[in-house]
Amino acid sequence: MDFRETIARLSEPPGVSGYEQRAAACASALLAPLCDTVETLPLFSVAGTRYAKVPGAPKVLLDAHIDQIGFIVTGYAGEGFVRFAPCGGFDPRVLPAKEVLVHTKTQTLHGVIACLPPHMRDAEKAADAAVTIDDLVVDVGLSRAETEEAVPIGTPVTVNAPPFALANDFIGAAALDDRACFAAILYALELLRDEPLAVDLTVVGSAREETSGAGASTAAYQFRPDYAVAVDVTHAWTPDAPKERTFPAGCGACIGIGPHLNRKVSSTLVHLAEARGIPYQREILPGFTGTNASSMQTVRTGVATGLVSLPLRYMHTACEVIRESDARACGELLAAFVRSFNEGVPQCWNC
Repeated sequence: MDFRETIARLSEPPGVSGYEQRAAACASALLAPLCDTVETLPLFSVAGTRYAKVPGAPKVLLDAHIDQIGFIVTGYAGEGFVRFAPCGGFDPRVLPAKEVLVHTKTQTLHGVIACLPPHMRDAEKAADAAVTIDDLVVDVGLSRAETEEAVPIGTPVTVNAPPFALANDFIGAAALDDRACFAAILYALELLRDEPLAVDLTVVGSAREETSGAGASTAAYQFRPDYAVAVDVTHAWTPDAPKERTFPAGCGACIGIGPHLNRKVSSTLVHLAEARGIPYQREILPGFTGTNASSMQTVRTGVATGLVSLPLRYMHTACEVIRESDARACGELLAAFVRSFNEGVPQCWNC
């Protein structure tokens, strides 16, 4: 699989949390050649399933969310300026002067988040001033009347950050949280393409993770998995980030370990990584994971749930960065987990 091409395809359609229709259509098209069935669920999550050839097989669900952080239009200000509110946790410090895309039902408009030039700022006040979302507006270049007609309240907005390549197999783009992890699951499906499975395997590109986790929890309720693995991003190290809370890019997948995760699933993932020579790191999560793993584990009577994370730099900013080798390691580990059921339910329950 060409990771860069797949990420480029996944990064193109907008999918602000609650507005995932176009992202769902793209995910569905990518799943179709790799699954027996593909369906779009009521919340615009997408689910693809490969069935085992034996009845009563265990059910495994792999989840990566396809929604992204963004904004929603809330009103207007002056001539051609749009007010907005965040959908998901955007850092407002990085927003001034960013190019954005305003996704109306009939067209996509380019805009820029207004920014006061430095020549016009009071230096002393500027040093102490904290930028908030309420201070910002989007300039779409239209008159007030044209703006109100073209950009209805409730229109979703995304930052425009097309994918690009850095050195040493690093990739930058918007929405790598979590489209890069969905690409890793697609890679796992491709690795398993010609192999018989001992499980009914369902892959979910879930909606609304950034605002509620509703897409993953409802999908888990529908498909009743015996085992689930959430695939999401975690913080990659940069010089300004604390080492104890980050993971070096290029050292493989991060396997979550903690009370919101099933210890048997976590132990199996670690065992498989070591046995297959898949680079990995242990991520200790002493509480809520901040991912769909916490949402899925409590569905119905409970789901044995694990977490595989992809190190990502600059999370919830205008442009995020991952390393392709880490994404491939995530996909290889997921494929190994699914294969492990071919010899019966994995027995590496080293609690």
